[in-house]
Amino acid sequence: MSEGAARSLSTPVPTEAESLLSVLERNRRVFVWKTLWQDAVARSRKIVGEEAPDDVRV
Repeated sequence: MSEGAARSLSTPVPTEAESLLSVLERNRRVFVWKTLWQDAVARSRKIVGEEAPDDVRV
């Protein structure tokens, strides 16, 4: 068996759908993280007594 054929058997290449799902899952995790971060910043500003802006940039 050639080296290229052996490599293709040992390392499965993701399909286009699997790649898209992977990107969507990563984007979802980033969105959740940023949302939680923004909520935490807004809560901490309320505790301190500052006005929390509508758009908190990370």
